[in-house]
Amino acid sequence: MTDDYDNGFENELNRSLLTEGDFTDEPIDLTNCEKEPIHIPGMIQPHGALLAATNDDARTILHCSRNVDVLLGASAETLLGQPLSAVIGAQALAFIEESLVRPAAGDKQHSLEMTIDLPGGPAEFFAIFHVSDDMLVVELERPADDDAPAVNDFEWVQAFFTRIKRTHSRAGASQVAAELVKDILGYDRVMVYEFDADWNGKVIAEAKNSTMESFLGHHYPASDIPKQARALYVRNWVRTIVDMDYEPVPVVPTLQPSGKPLNLSLSVLRSVSPIHIEYMKNMGVGATMTISLIHGGELWGMIACHHESPKYVPHRQRNLCNFLGSFFSSELHQRQKLDDYQDELHLKSLAQRLARIFGAPGTPEQLKDKLAADEDALLSVMNASGAAVQYKGRLLLFGSTPTAAEIVKLSVWLSQQAEDYAYHTNRLSSVYPQAAEYPDKAAGVIFLSLSSDYRDHILWFRPEVVQTVTWAGDPAKAVVRVGEGYRISPRKSFEAWQEVVTNTSLPLGVEGASYAVRSEVDRPQADRRRSETRRGKVDLVRAHAERKRVAVFAAHGILGRRLRHVDRRPNRVRQPRGRPPAACLRSVGSDRPRTRGLDRPVFRGRTGSHAGTHRSGRDAAPVLSTADEGRLGRAGRARNDARPCVLRRQTVDHGDRPRSFGGMPARKICSRK
Repeated sequence: MTDDYDNGFENELNRSLLTEGDFTDEPIDLTNCEKEPIHIPGMIQPHGALLAATNDDARTILHCSRNVDVLLGASAETLLGQPLSAVIGAQALAFIEESLVRPAAGDKQHSLEMTIDLPGGPAEFFAIFHVSDDMLVVELERPADDDAPAVNDFEWVQAFFTRIKRTHSRAGASQVAAELVKDILGYDRVMVYEFDADWNGKVIAEAKNSTMESFLGHHYPASDIPKQARALYVRNWVRTIVDMDYEPVPVVPTLQPSGKPLNLSLSVLRSVSPIHIEYMKNMGVGATMTISLIHGGELWGMIACHHESPKYVPHRQRNLCNFLGSFFSSELHQRQKLDDYQDELHLKSLAQRLARIFGAPGTPEQLKDKLAADEDALLSVMNASGAAVQYKGRLLLFGSTPTAAEIVKLSVWLSQQAEDYAYHTNRLSSVYPQAAEYPDKAAGVIFLSLSSDYRDHILWFRPEVVQTVTWAGDPAKAVVRVGEGYRISPRKSFEAWQEVVTNTSLPLGVEGASYAVRSEVDRPQADRRRSETRRGKVDLVRAHAERKRVAVFAAHGILGRRLRHVDRRPNRVRQPRGRPPAACLRSVGSDRPRTRGLDRPVFRGRTGSHAGTHRSGRDAAPVLSTADEGRLGRAGRARNDARPCVLRRQTVDHGDRPRSFGGMPARKICSRK
């Protein structure tokens, strides 16, 4: 006795009860089937029996299916009010209670194999149990006579893993999954469905017998699988209908003591909607099994198995399908990421081809010739049927497009709607009414500006989607009866889908494509802008250096005026010709004149009243007064700090005419160059 569902993959399921929704108590037909409360039908399928007991220590049976007399050998009235252990045994009940108290037990679907003592002797059962509101629900199924496995379970799982891992795309993995499920379970037709953003569906893979009609590529509207039905698909991995002609078995009593019907959201025996039964019969289907494809808690598709006659799948195989459904969902998600990566590489390659065309020099006529030669890249980059290129004042058209006048008007409107140089919609006529005149050419549009002023741009067009979708099977075979006959069928579903997508193109999903095209086409212009920016920065640095140099020269001019002011004072000191003044040789921060190797000062002239003169040889050196030495010291420091030697080189005589600097006449102060 084991709990078969103690596995980590169950965390993808939403094991909460379905309680919220816009449900109705009115009779259900095609006009209000989305309001049908399919989670509380009050009936089950007849290949199993249901017991519901209180979720307390007593475990008293309060509900049971009317067919317990057939499977358990006791009438419903006899079982009601008895403890659950009296029917399934104390050991089985203890195991159930132990399973329900484990961590995260409510997030998993539990089952076990048990033996029940019946009046005719012990019998083997599969028990699937869960908690619904305050009730413990136990569903019992008898093993089929041919329950012996046709293939080893390990070999089946290994083959499934190996072949799926060898695929390199989502389409390839889907086709392999359909073929493997058909071979192992033995259904006549297995299809892989996927949903779009609006819950419209499409068959993306199919494996079938030669006598079965193909539905590969078939589209159907979201109304075929209503919201409440999709909500139940994320609560169980596997859903089976053993016989489309079954008679539903009622659950008695219908209401709980609280006045509410028993919630069968998590039940595997729950009876299905009569409208769904009618739909399947009209397709010629006698039995079905559905495996949910869930990733991140969201239903994105299903594996649907159809059989022409009634078919029961043993619980052991359904267990494996639970696990394989989880594995396949994860693998398809990985394949989708791989497909996206391959598409990104292909897209980048196409964008680079366009960039080389737009980046090459030439006239608009030359550009048109190059684009015409590589029109496949221009259209394939957005999976479009037509394109319009506005470049350097010329409008160039490729493929199937509206007229030039219509495109000009549309371009003006699109440039006003664009954000970050791009805009796209797959329902153009809903936002731009004038587009209703040409849905066969532009039901969807992609706008991408190549310049910041929106003058140069590209428009890609996609036609109405009903003109690009084909019916995989023969539509003539999907005969629709009128009057009291069939109300719905696959053919009617396809027609309903055509009405839903009128004036609508295929979903665009062009954000990445728009960015790739703009970045590649704009790369040469961006390089030029970066080069211009670098040159501008260099010019700015040079201008700043020039301004700094002029400021330094201007400071030198002011210094020159200060020095001449010192020279005009009464006790001015004159320098002998050919020798620099001591102030030019003065060290920074020093007030004492340097003699530059001379054994005496180089200054001569008048001195103050307290000054004297000392002569040695033929030159006489004046003894400077304190006032004169202070004046010369200040002037020398100022000139030394302002790099006077540079000033000397700039202000020396050139020929007979001394040059001026900073608006001041230059004097030959220093002969050093």
